[in-house]
Amino acid sequence: MMFTLKDVRAAMKQGDMPRAVEIIKTILKENPSADAWYQAARMSTDNANAQSCLRQALMLDPKHGPSLTLMRSLGGESKTFFGHLSDEIIIMIYEQSDKSLLLRRFPRQAQLAVVGVATALILIGFLVSSAMLVSSLRAAMPQPYPTVEPVKLVSVEEMLDRFSQSGLEMLDVQETTDARGARIVQFDLEGEQGKRYSVVVRVYDSVSALIAEWNASATPDPMLRVVGAPNAVLLYPVRLDISLANQLAREFRSIAGL
Repeated sequence: MMFTLKDVRAAMKQGDMPRAVEIIKTILKENPSADAWYQAARMSTDNANAQSCLRQALMLDPKHGPSLTLMRSLGGESKTFFGHLSDEIIIMIYEQSDKSLLLRRFPRQAQLAVVGVATALILIGFLVSSAMLVSSLRAAMPQPYPTVEPVKLVSVEEMLDRFSQSGLEMLDVQETTDARGARIVQFDLEGEQGKRYSVVVRVYDSVSALIAEWNASATPDPMLRVVGAPNAVLLYPVRLDISLANQLAREFRSIAGL
């Protein structure tokens, strides 16, 4: 049976994440594409793994808009094809060096020098034969498939309780529900000199509901910081006091088990 990304989304909509992960693994093996790698990145709960998936997507399509946007939001850089390829090679070198009792004692730069020589020779061989470049690279690429992990959904009640217990003084707390069923919690935090900053948390009833709205939404406001969880999004002003911002983001991530 030939799976498509529609099958992945259908499994996620039904709340069957293990099934969704197995389907995306099959797609990446049989018919990898930028869209498929992007979907794998969206499903990953690990920032480094998600960025690795996005590098794979951008090597297949350097102008893939969703991957470029998500890469920036995760703190990664938009690079050329060979920039992303070099990142993958360096990661592979470090992983292989850590398996060696001798090499893992060397500094990282020394590991690159020792193991990187062999990798560089192999890469040069790939570049000489342009007709076999794409197939050779695909065969050589490490496959960072998403790890099957339990997805912890955030609840409004747990979030408010956690924020309150952590010492965050939430002012003028308001809760509403939008047309799509997302629960929206808005409150103020008081910063230095008594200035108030508005914070918004959007909590969805499923991972797929969050993804659907994210894909349909416009470009995020550059004046807001965004922190994501499997089924919730935290938005706060970039000018929020750094100590408050760090505490807020830390408590929000801990609720989701991140």
